[in-house]
This record gives sequence, structure tokens and C-alpha cells, in this order.
Amino acid sequence: MPSAISVIPTQAGLQASFNATSDGLQMTITHIALGDAGWTPDDSATALRNEIVRVPIAEGQLIAPNEIAVTALADGPEAFYVREFAVIADGSTVLAIWSDETTILAYKSALVQLVFTQQLILNAYPPDSITVESVNLDLNLTVTAPLAQLATAIISAQHREVLDMVKRRALEQRLEALEASP
Repeated sequence: MPSAISVIPTQAGLQASFNATSDGLQMTITHIALGDAGWTPDDSATALRNEIVRVPIAEGQLIAPNEIAVTALADGPEAFYVREFAVIADGSTVLAIWSDETTILAYKSALVQLVFTQQLILNAYPPDSITVESVNLDLNLTVTAPLAQLATAIISAQHREVLDMVKRRALEQRLEALEASP
């Protein structure tokens, strides 16, 4: 698990949290938005500067009353450096946002799924006022096909190596026989 990141709570997120808790409800984190713009957000932010994908939370876990671990799976043809992300509550409200002008969190390749995991510190929100809704994706299944391909490549390489050893031994034996003959 990565170290916890302090995200910037947004005014919209704080207002939505106030409204929810006033009604006896909780905010529900449902998505993570990822983008490639590096900037310094403040609490007036309502969106990422350059959102590329928005993905549902695959797994979420409450670490402490104001600390949540979230994992999202970005799977698509997009390729970009992740330099900003937003925590989306109830499908559309930007609850919190993070970006940095120089820091890159990850790279999303067009050919590979990105398993984006962050541990979030949400100190601006009342304890236990936020829950996480996840799609309960078994992230182990996301690596099954690549691991099978890797295993196949390793076995093929080992098979070629064994065949080469057998050929080399046969050549050595023929050379020894030729050297032994007068």
C-alpha cells in the first residue's frame, strides 16, 4: 500500500458532506478520475484540469476514521502520465482533488491495465462521514492473462534451452569421437 496522500477537500465536497450529515447520511466515494495535468489545486476546484478517465472504485477500505484506501482499475486505450486525480462522491461530486506540478503518480499504458491505489487522508471531513462503494472487482483476475502469457514465454525459453543443450552435447560427443579416431 502506498503512503497516505493528503488530498485537497473541495468546497463542493464539504457542502455535500454537510448536507448529507445534516440529513443523517454519509457521502459515498464511487469513482476516481485520473488526468495528466500537473497543477496546484485549491478548494475551489470542481474538476480536474484534464480528466482522461473516470473509473469506479474496484476496492475500498476504511483505514481509520479519516483515512481511506481506494483502488481503481483503469483499463482502456488511453496512455498518459497520472499527474492529477479526483475523488468522486455519489457519482458526480468532486469530494477531494490532488495534483502536483512535478510529481507523477503512475503511467497508464495503452496496452496494460493500471491498478491505481491510493491511501487518502480526509481530515477536513467529519470522522465516519464517508463510505466507499466498490464494484468488488477481484483484482487477482486482472493479472491472470498476463501471468499466463509470461509463464508460456518462460516455458518456451526453457524448452529451447534444453533442446540447445541436447544438440550441444551431441556435437561434443561427435567432436570427441572424431578427435579419438586416428
